[in-house]
Amino acid sequence: SANNAAFKKVKLDWDDGRPEYEVEFYAGSMEYEYEINAATGVIMDRSQEVFRNPGNQTGNADSLIGEDRAKEIAVDHAGFSVTEVFFTKIKLEEEHGRMEYEIEFYKDRIEYEFTIDASDGTILEYESEYDD
Repeated sequence: SANNAAFKKVKLDWDDGRPEYEVEFYAGSMEYEYEINAATGVIMDRSQEVFRNPGNQTGNADSLIGEDRAKEIAVDHAGFSVTEVFFTKIKLEEEHGRMEYEIEFYKDRIEYEFTIDASDGTILEYESEYDD
């Protein structure tokens, strides 16, 4: 709820000739960002990110959840199944001292982007954007 959020930014701006609210806030251990069409209230873009503790957890291949499981976690979070989406990127890389999967896919003209901790499956970042 708004009472549990610490707002960082609320701004009316213009994007592609239309008025749009940019809203950023913190709640718990998450940071959220939204772009909302000011005329219709439609969410045009949204993202959430876990505050990261870099630590020292690079791990090895045996301790990773695997590409297929990372894809399942991402599409499940978005409300779909793996067979319903079109994947455009699945990449394993070391970031912030840990192994992460970067996953991107499309469904119904919306692009979804996820960053998932490769060792435990935690969603570290999430963003979806309407492809207009």
